[in-house]
Amino acid sequence: MRENFKKLRLEAGMTQKELADKMGISVGAYRSIESGKRITVKIHELKKAAKALDCSIYALLDYNPDE
Repeated sequence: MRENFKKLRLEAGMTQKELADKMGISVGAYRSIESGKRITVKIHELKKAAKALDCSIYALLDYNPDE
């Protein structure tokens, strides 16, 4: 999951702070997601991140529901 957050964030040209703000969390909490220290993300945070990055929650989680 953490690799996808970083990859999609960079593709969108956003900083960690910008995405953290859009998710409604601190930049420290966001850094914990990207570093793998925080392994759970609340569903409302995932929804906000997906909207900000213009992607699906599945893309953030690297999950393919068809598999």
